[in-house]
Amino acid sequence: MRTTSNYSFKVRESADAADITSAETNWDDIDTLLETKVEKSITIDSNLLAANWVGSDAPFSYSLTVSGVTTVSNQELLPSTTITIDELTAFQSANIIDGGQATNTIILKAFGTKPEINIPIRIFKRGD
Repeated sequence: MRTTSNYSFKVRESADAADITSAETNWDDIDTLLETKVEKSITIDSNLLAANWVGSDAPFSYSLTVSGVTTVSNQELLPSTTITIDELTAFQSANIIDGGQATNTIILKAFGTKPEINIPIRIFKRGD
């Protein structure tokens, strides 16, 4: 009997007698590994509200509450698929960058023009 290189599953070779115990152990191992696999990424629709930008001079800051964000989790932020041309112009003019993150919070910095309208966004909370 040999074992697989990644997870050490038992693999019967042609000369080996059938061993039901090895097969059952493999299923237990697979079940355990699947439980520890990362979750799928999810998409969250949100808005950057004009009234929530802080500061009178650039860089302006924004704290966006997103449940499940941690200090080391991975997120991506993009304009919504329903964004209007005026909202997109405000988004691009703001020159928004990553300002860090904390528990349940994404911090954004705007080095351009402070948005004066709400901007619809999508947050991709990555499962990897």
